[in-house]
Amino acid sequence: MRITESAISWITRRSPNVHEINVYLVEPDGRDTDYVLRRMMVAQGEKAEVQTFDTPSRLERKDNLFRYLS
Repeated sequence: MRITESAISWITRRSPNVHEINVYLVEPDGRDTDYVLRRMMVAQGEKAEVQTFDTPSRLERKDNLFRYLS
C-alpha cells in the first residue's frame, strides 16, 4: 500500500490534470473459481488526499463497471 501511495504522489506531481485515482486489487473469490476486485484506495483533489478502506467494497466479474457511463 505504501508503494501505491508513492505512485499516486508521483502521478499527481507529473499530471496535475488528474482529479481522481482509484486503486483496485485482485484476489481469489474464496472458492478458487473466479476473482474479485476490491477497491482499496481513492485519491482525490489537487493534493491527492489518499483514503484507504479498512473494509473495501467487493466488485465481482459479473458486475457491470460501465453501466453509468454514457
